[in-house]
Formats: sequence, structure tokens, C-alpha cells
Amino acid sequence: MDSAFKLAQSMPQFVSWGAFKTSVGSNGRISIPEAERDALGLREGDLVQVVIIPIDKKSKK
Repeated sequence: MDSAFKLAQSMPQFVSWGAFKTSVGSNGRISIPEAERDALGLREGDLVQVVIIPIDKKSKK
């Protein structure tokens, strides 16, 4: 029973995520698009975890 309770507590973290592309600004900051912030209920000052996966730029031929 205790393990079911722990699973239920972790579910909101497990299902509340978003994936989007953004670019790095000159000062090193990234922006979360407004639609993503609204969908996730994010507000200024909220702590989030970020996983960075660089997207390879294709060379022009």
C-alpha cells in the first residue's frame, strides 16, 4: 500500500513535461514559449529542470 502512495505522489512530475525548440540568447538565456508555460502552469520564479539536446545545424551546400 505504501508503494502505491509513493507512485501516486510521483505521477504529477512524471506527466507534467513539455518538449519544444528554442535558441540560446547572447546572454546564455533560453525562453520557454508562452503556450508551453500556460500548458504546464509555470509562473515567474518556478524552479524547472532542463535537459539540453543540441540540434545539429545542417551545412548549406
